[in-house]
Formats: sequence, C-alpha cells, structure tokens
Amino acid sequence: MNNITTAISALVLSALAALPSAVFAAGPSSGVVYSGDLQFNLGYGEEIAANEADQKLTAEGQTNLLNDGFKLVLPLDSMGTNASTATLDPALMGAMGLSAEFVSADISQNFQPLAVGLSHTSLEANYLGDQFLSLKQWSPHLTGFIGENVSVRTDYTQSQKSLGGRPGRDANVDSLGANISWFINGAKAYFSLGAKYDTEDAVDPEHDFNANTIKLKLAKHFPFMTRSGIIKLGASYEQRLYKNGISELGEPREEGRTRYQAELELPLTQQLQLIVNAEFADHESNFAEAENTKYVTGAELNFSF
Repeated sequence: MNNITTAISALVLSALAALPSAVFAAGPSSGVVYSGDLQFNLGYGEEIAANEADQKLTAEGQTNLLNDGFKLVLPLDSMGTNASTATLDPALMGAMGLSAEFVSADISQNFQPLAVGLSHTSLEANYLGDQFLSLKQWSPHLTGFIGENVSVRTDYTQSQKSLGGRPGRDANVDSLGANISWFINGAKAYFSLGAKYDTEDAVDPEHDFNANTIKLKLAKHFPFMTRSGIIKLGASYEQRLYKNGISELGEPREEGRTRYQAELELPLTQQLQLIVNAEFADHESNFAEAENTKYVTGAELNFSF
C-alpha cells in the first residue's frame, strides 16, 4: 500500500501543478484561447517507514504516467474577467492498476491593483477499479502587486476528501494561506515565501489535526540552446499537532514534515519540453508507525499545442 499511497501523492502533485493560472489582464481579452498538452512521465520512488517494533521496512517502485490535458480560456467581459478549465487524465502503466481524473476551473476579476478570484478542483483516483481517493476543493483568492516587483496572494480553501475503504479518514479541511513573491531582473528570477494554516475535521476524531506550514521557493531562467530553461528549488516545513490522543501513545500525536524539491525545465523545441525533478521528504513523529523518509526522482516529456 505504500507504493499506492506514494503514486497517488505523485498524481495529486501533478494535478495541482496543472492548475490553470488566473489571468489578470488590465484590459479585455483578445478572444477564446485553446491549448493542450500531452505528457509522458518516468518516475522512481523509495519509501522507508518504521513499524511498531521500530524495524525499517523498505518499499520502492517505478511508475510510468501518460497524461493528457486541455485548457480553455474564455473572455467573459471587457473588464478582464477570464475563466479557464483544465483536465488531466493520468493512466498508470504496469501492474498497479492506478488511474485518476483531474478537473479544475478558475475565474477572476481584475479591479486594479487587486484581482479577486475563485477556483475549484476535483480529483478522483481509483485503484483496481475501486475508489481510492476523492478530493474536492473550493478556494476564493485575492492577488495584488506592491510596486512593480512584489506580488502578494491570500486564499482560503475548503476541501472535502474521501478515502475508499477507510471511512474514518474522510474529512473536511479548512486552510488559510498567504504568499509573497519578489521578482528579480524583471521576470527572469523570483523568490517566494509562503505560509499556510490547516485544520482537519475527520470522521474518526483520532485523525483531527491542526498544522502550520512555511514554504520557500526560488526560480531562475537561464539560456538553454536558443531558448530559456528554468531551475526551481523549494523547501517546506509542516508542524502538525493531532487534537486527540491515540491508544498506542496515550497522548496527542505530533509530527514534523520536511520536504526539499528541485526541478529543471529544458525546452527542446518550441512544443517539446523536458522536465527533470527530484524530491526528498522526511516525516518525524512521536508515533513510530508514522515516521518515514521518501526519495523521489522523475523525468517528464511535455508536448504542448
């Protein structure tokens, strides 16, 4: 099951990465914009987790993902309001029998210097034909610029998630987030600092928790052949405190989750792009079964049209 959980996490991250960007044009849009992409992903992951006896169990796996996506941008009025939708349908090749469908939509209105928007996300993941994860999110957001080089975004997200076969883990999640980005040398580089607060209310009170997360991200363009490549570095730390004790501990469960990410985007042609990524995650907990360390590497070919 560790491999399935890791693969589902990868699908969620891929889906969220495919979210359409809100369009904050000052003037009216020039017309309907259609775009799409076809992606083939190769990935390798390893997870080391501790069991009750604190013995190390190792699970590793290789995945191949084929993603097809489509985006549609519609001008709604002359005030710069735009709507966009995207679909992602990854099919996992091999014996794992894992598939997922992802749909998102975002609508925003530019009021200069602020833009107000609302986004919706839906993810359905199945394992061997049975539901593994259902996730639905609604998120109003507010974005604005301070001067020419600083962007600020705040958002509230309400999530509903359901895990097939584990009804006690079904939950509602409320999240508050804020992010500030500094653009350097125009848009050739930027540094981003973000913070988020989550509170999860699960069917089984054992899984209720509050969490605080801080995130750092650095991105920089660089010349590559006749085009521009991008390198992205990220780090995050989440401090999670469960609200109720569990029988094995006799006290509330606490966790610290650290994650480091690196990504390299290389444009091979005008339509073809190679993306190489790596991730390290370490989960520490006073509940031994929840401790684990993950190493994930991957490569992706993305054809856009």
